[in-house]
Amino acid sequence: MDLLPDTGDRVPPPAKGVSIPTAGQVVIPSMPAAAAGLLGLPLLGWFLPLDVGEGWWFLSALAIMASTFLVLYLVQAPRPRFDKQVSQERWSWSLAYVAKHRSVSTDPGVRTAAALAACSEIEFFIVHVGIVVGGVLGNVIRPEFLWLSFVGAATGAALVAAFRLRRSWIYLRLVHS
Repeated sequence: MDLLPDTGDRVPPPAKGVSIPTAGQVVIPSMPAAAAGLLGLPLLGWFLPLDVGEGWWFLSALAIMASTFLVLYLVQAPRPRFDKQVSQERWSWSLAYVAKHRSVSTDPGVRTAAALAACSEIEFFIVHVGIVVGGVLGNVIRPEFLWLSFVGAATGAALVAAFRLRRSWIYLRLVHS
């Protein structure tokens, strides 16, 4: 029994049996979520009746995107919990530092938090690319709908994730080396 007061500077022990996934363990499980976005939007354009209003189309497309992220949540590789005591500045700096210097933080809390952020960036890139391609295919099938609103937002998110993809991949590779 621990009788000492908690000062907040201790690192919580890692969860038993749960480790940080590798880049491959992040990519493969996120493929079904990307497929949900890739297939869901064209199927929406194919099966939605011609006389449906823009409001119903918008809600249906939003539901498909929400289900895509629900699938991503359900198929994610198991990972440790995020330590809320690690500030965002510390783990984001650690991710930015790894691209130039090829070394990770020695603090296990920062290392885990940065690795979890790297996993999320890789997953978001894959899912947003699936949504963009699905939106483009949906525009080919049904050009009268406003696909640009979904494709534009997903393209912006995919570009942001694409710029962060290299550092995330390097970080996960260095954590596992």
